[in-house]
Amino acid sequence: PFRVYKCLVPEHCPGGDVGSCGQNRDSNVIACGVCSPGTYDSGESCLPCSGSTTAGPIILVLVGGILGLALVTYLVNRDYHKQSMSLLMATTTLGLMLAGIQTMSVFRQLSFNWFSPLDVVMDFLSSFTFNIKFFRASCVVSWTPVHAFIVRQVITPCIIPVIWAMLYIKKCWHRGVDIPVELTNTVGTFFNVFFPTMVLSCLAPL
Repeated sequence: PFRVYKCLVPEHCPGGDVGSCGQNRDSNVIACGVCSPGTYDSGESCLPCSGSTTAGPIILVLVGGILGLALVTYLVNRDYHKQSMSLLMATTTLGLMLAGIQTMSVFRQLSFNWFSPLDVVMDFLSSFTFNIKFFRASCVVSWTPVHAFIVRQVITPCIIPVIWAMLYIKKCWHRGVDIPVELTNTVGTFFNVFFPTMVLSCLAPL
């Protein structure tokens, strides 16, 4: 009770009586770092969850992520000598675009008050760095910064068995599939493209 903690975001602790926090923030949590139940973190403030908030967007993102991962698994293991130049160009451009998005997400980590509509754009870009706060997860389940950090760390390891399962299904159709080789190729490509995201996820608490 006699320890003082500094708030990471000044708006979380606007001042006042001891134990007071910003609007819709839980005063029982250190440095007012968690939103009250029924609200979600929008960066500087906690906004009430709308009545239509469901797990639909999160499920949609999961399905889209699995389909995207299946597409990547298929593309990176094709024979480059049999691919058209336009497909190679599209694949290269997609990789560069993802790298650029992750680089832009670095600026979201700065202690800077982004004005509208840049704040919305930055929040959207942060979703590409495994930041699921953008999808208002706290409106669906009980969510804390610790939960968010753990999820961001386990996403990458969980992708490896998913890729293996996709390659196993592919092998059932094409007997010539070499699972160890294609697994190494796919996982290496994923880690190469999303390396900035993995670094940002590990350094998020700092």
